[in-house]
Amino acid sequence: MKNQASTVMGRIGSDVIFVALILVVVYSLSSVSTSLKIITRLVSEMLLRMMAFKKVLTSVVSVTMYINEEGS
Repeated sequence: MKNQASTVMGRIGSDVIFVALILVVVYSLSSVSTSLKIITRLVSEMLLRMMAFKKVLTSVVSVTMYINEEGS
């Protein structure tokens, strides 16, 4: 069970790096026009919300896995 939790955390870590790379590329492009800046702000907010949701999911998963281990 612990291996499963660590792979989930690793997957989220790689997602964070991927999102950061996308944001860097998009922000470098967004200096071209203002409409792009608005779009990137919306996209980055959406991505941040997704990341927050993933953090909540993983904490719930890890807590339930911990409870299952304690019960057995």
